[in-house]
Amino acid sequence: METRGGDVDILRPSLVEDAGSGCLCLATSAKYARQAEAAGVAALLTSEDVSTPLPVIVSPKPRLAFAGVLALFDHRPGVPVGVDATANVSRSASIDPTAAIGPNVCIEDNVRIGAGVEVCAGCFIGAGSVLGSETRLGPGAVVYYNCLIGERVRIQANTVIGSEGYGYEFDGERHVPVPHIGRVIIEDDVEIGANCCVDRAKTGATVIGAGSKIDNLVQVGHGVVIGPGTLLAGQVGIGGSTKIGAFSILAGQVGVADNTALGDRTIVTAQSGVVSELEGREMYMGTPARKVSEMRRILAALTRLPDLVRRVRALEQGGNESKNR
Repeated sequence: METRGGDVDILRPSLVEDAGSGCLCLATSAKYARQAEAAGVAALLTSEDVSTPLPVIVSPKPRLAFAGVLALFDHRPGVPVGVDATANVSRSASIDPTAAIGPNVCIEDNVRIGAGVEVCAGCFIGAGSVLGSETRLGPGAVVYYNCLIGERVRIQANTVIGSEGYGYEFDGERHVPVPHIGRVIIEDDVEIGANCCVDRAKTGATVIGAGSKIDNLVQVGHGVVIGPGTLLAGQVGIGGSTKIGAFSILAGQVGVADNTALGDRTIVTAQSGVVSELEGREMYMGTPARKVSEMRRILAALTRLPDLVRRVRALEQGGNESKNR
């Protein structure tokens, strides 16, 4: 990163749409730079190929640099270090003295909580679970028993980790619930949004790989293994025992059937349905999900279908007229 131009006071970072006086504005194109200049910003954060008369921070990756700027201005309130007087903590739990345990938190037997962990109000942590250092649980988050949460994990409000998986066997009269006695393992640097569910495995573990990022309202079924660096957008649902390869991307509302597998660096576009194994390093769309190149040909053919129907009908009518002569 390189700074150019005179010194200026920065009041806050901004995007173009909320830019104003005193702002350091992210401008990823000449168009956005002109709009920011017109808004009277103090300086721009941009790339080498965007010119401006304003003071500027130049970065080869301006969006990534802007994330660092936002972190400098992030002053959200936190939980005070220590254990709140209203928290219910088992005597057998081990809590690092630098951890912060908020109001009305329940921590069961033999839980281990590492250095710098923040547990917000109303959370529940079940017996035998482990939270690694610098991890944060948002308000109302639930971690059931015997789950392993790594370091620097972020779990947002009301997400549930380690609930019973969805599994039943029919005995001829009723659906008998199958016990799920496994666990959930969430590796380091994972982020999980609000109102998500990650179910425990029948045996073994449901695993969320290191560095994966999960949006709000995502369902991860029992025994699913998600490779490192994977992105799951809102309302994705993954059936039990499915394997998702490393650095894959599932866009919003993608559904994945149980007992399937996606290779590394698979991309599935929004609202697609995956019902069978997919090769890695490809992009897929539609239901059932097909490679984008194939699906585009299918969609192109569908747009011609009404005309083809008319032509077929015309041919049929012509044939009938010939027979009647």
